[in-house]
Amino acid sequence: MWLLFSFLAAFSVATKDVYSKKAVLGANKYLVVWAMNVFSIPLLFIGAGVGLFHLEFASVDTTFWYAMIVGVVVNILALILYFQSVKLSPISYVIPLMAFVPVFSVPVSYIAAIFLPGAFKTVSLIGFCGIFLIFVGAYLLNMKEIADKGVFFPIKMLFKEKGSMLMIMVSFLWSISAIFDGIAVHHSSPMFYLVVMTIVTSVIMTFILFIKMKGSDIKEQLSNSYTSLFGVALFNIMGMAFYLIAIGLTTKIPYVLAIRSVNLLIVTVLGYMLFKEKNIMERAVGTCFMVGGLALIAIFSR
Repeated sequence: MWLLFSFLAAFSVATKDVYSKKAVLGANKYLVVWAMNVFSIPLLFIGAGVGLFHLEFASVDTTFWYAMIVGVVVNILALILYFQSVKLSPISYVIPLMAFVPVFSVPVSYIAAIFLPGAFKTVSLIGFCGIFLIFVGAYLLNMKEIADKGVFFPIKMLFKEKGSMLMIMVSFLWSISAIFDGIAVHHSSPMFYLVVMTIVTSVIMTFILFIKMKGSDIKEQLSNSYTSLFGVALFNIMGMAFYLIAIGLTTKIPYVLAIRSVNLLIVTVLGYMLFKEKNIMERAVGTCFMVGGLALIAIFSR
């Protein structure tokens, strides 16, 4: 059963990315971030109520609150950049670049270990092979242009194309937030942290939203894009719920993570089917390399 829920988690995350594209085309990115979190709050309690996951209140210390605040701030910045990236570029191109999160986590963990002993985890030779596959996959995302514009063109495009640059920044930010998320979870519980983080993010985004947008514009965009905004929140929570169920049914958590990474390939196919995105073959090949790299890192990490 854990295998089924792992694939459901992958499909849910990919569907969330598709709804993200639809939502950000009709609504301001600040509104999308706000809606994803605000709409998630009742969904979290409904999910707990029907038994999808267990919500327990944990006793926390000051370390939890410090880590939670840093994690929330970094995540908000990452989400804003994420939705801007999805708006500017094809999802079949930029979403696979999220595979760089574990790549950035290696140097970030080294640095974190200086200030947070125990934050660093060693990387095996196979783990480095996985990182290499991710780089190869990223290179192949633009391989169609190699013949005309040279072998270095795919690398140049990663840093020249604004959408891809933003998603690489998102991956870097999430590699940082993951450390603080881990600290907060260690000082509470996964679901407690998720609920608190979602509520705090919603409060902060409410202030940001009314600073960045007029009330009339918020009302109009909410009315026009409500379905897409709700879809982002719904499939985001479903992805989390299926993931938590999967890891609760098996001790093979690295395999769950590896299977969930298939969402990168699913979103590439959905980008072609729903948005008629071009150059799908090389993106699919590149994404397969990146999924393979993620699988190696997940399964053989220690």
